[in-house]
Amino acid sequence: MPRKAIRINAAPPSDEVAAQYLDFWVQGDLYRHPERFPPLTSEQFFGNARPLALEVGPGTAEWLISMAAQQPGWNFLGIDVYPKALYKAVASAHEAALTNIRFIRAPIQFTYPLFQPESLAALYLHYPDPNLRNRDQHKIVNPAFFDVAARALVLGGTLSLITDHETLFFEELLPLVEADPRWARQHEARYLIGFEPEVKSRYQKMWEKHDVPPLRLLLARRRS
Repeated sequence: MPRKAIRINAAPPSDEVAAQYLDFWVQGDLYRHPERFPPLTSEQFFGNARPLALEVGPGTAEWLISMAAQQPGWNFLGIDVYPKALYKAVASAHEAALTNIRFIRAPIQFTYPLFQPESLAALYLHYPDPNLRNRDQHKIVNPAFFDVAARALVLGGTLSLITDHETLFFEELLPLVEADPRWARQHEARYLIGFEPEVKSRYQKMWEKHDVPPLRLLLARRRS
């Protein structure tokens, strides 16, 4: 089902706020010289060893910001390609005076070399754009993503996957997970239906207008 992008009006943050919350990485530089960029670790971005959770494509990050507010003992990173969405997220994080969340503007596939072994306690891929599923150069749900996730998550670390796009879920995501011995479901059912967090993201609210319930997997990394 084609989806129209949400129009977001948001101004870039001030230099001071950007220094605290936002890194703006250029795709070409990431591709040619990934060694020039910092590793995706709590130590690098927050100066401590707290558990780190990372969301791929947080958009305006209402949900991720709520998680950061609820879990001050954790750190949170969001990586998204859309600048205006991140400007809005940064403004919200700054207004809430959070010190345990940062954002990176970059295509997620080009950051894979920066994921460090056993550096993440949780990884979230919620509502990936289904319109990219057949465009290999932009595709996120593929074996490479699960390889990176398995390498970066600590043993027992969680991988949360959510989409309301049935074709993407049943033809791509679910078969990849079920063929991969590195993941253990954290629920008895084959998959979960519905997702009711205390704070929903702007994108979840938009998708729910289509009256299609989200399909969800909650996995833990195990020894392969």
